[in-house]
Amino acid sequence: MSQNEILHLDANYKNWQTTRGTGLDPTVAPFNFYCLEQFLKRYDLSDEEILSGIVDGPLDGGMDGLYFLVDRELVREDTDRDPKTAQTAEVLLFQFKDRSSGFQPTEIDKAVFFVDDLLDLSRDATLMSDKYNREVLAFVSLFHKQYKIVSSAFPKVSVKLYYITRADEAVANASALQSADRVKAKIRTHMPKAEYSYTFVNAQGLLEQLQIKRPTTRELKWADSPVQTDEGQIGFVTLRDYYDLIMDNGDLDRRIF
Repeated sequence: MSQNEILHLDANYKNWQTTRGTGLDPTVAPFNFYCLEQFLKRYDLSDEEILSGIVDGPLDGGMDGLYFLVDRELVREDTDRDPKTAQTAEVLLFQFKDRSSGFQPTEIDKAVFFVDDLLDLSRDATLMSDKYNREVLAFVSLFHKQYKIVSSAFPKVSVKLYYITRADEAVANASALQSADRVKAKIRTHMPKAEYSYTFVNAQGLLEQLQIKRPTTRELKWADSPVQTDEGQIGFVTLRDYYDLIMDNGDLDRRIF
């Protein structure tokens, strides 16, 4: 990564701290929210929703951010939905190291034990108070409860882990990759058909994520000439074009619905 790119990333983070960061909960590590805002932007979560998944602190199981989404909608304790309609179920787990030296296998190995507790639906979260803090326990309990409900619809399940650092480090070394494989093996034990990914994000990867902008407009093609009215245009469109308009990577676009 060039020196100019490092300066660009540092300048962006400092600017974010003086604008967005100043209004956040002071107990939340700014870098954690900064990263979550970027890597969750495809889900259009509110600040409050992002904050609800931050679990960083003592007894956090090595995790800093935990999110469970069904059809790209964040699942909360008060979520009320028809379990028969679930198409996708995503578990997103985040680990952050602002200025760490390399991707540390010991940190990744913590995820092995956590996913074992999280994905084993037969375990009782109330018996894990010696291992996890209140926020982590609440998430484990929520996931066990809500996943049992939506699983009856056989949604497409994915478990995605992110290890993000602002340091200018090379890609993960062999030891880190082996630890990530151990996480995968543990996930396969409980959810053999789930899609799995462990993404190592260094300063270069974070800068690339910052540059991804979601489109603010879309084009809808008319199947024939529309009629102009006082309220706007009225006309016919093909079902395929309408589908492409309202969908985003296989899910309903929450910016429209």
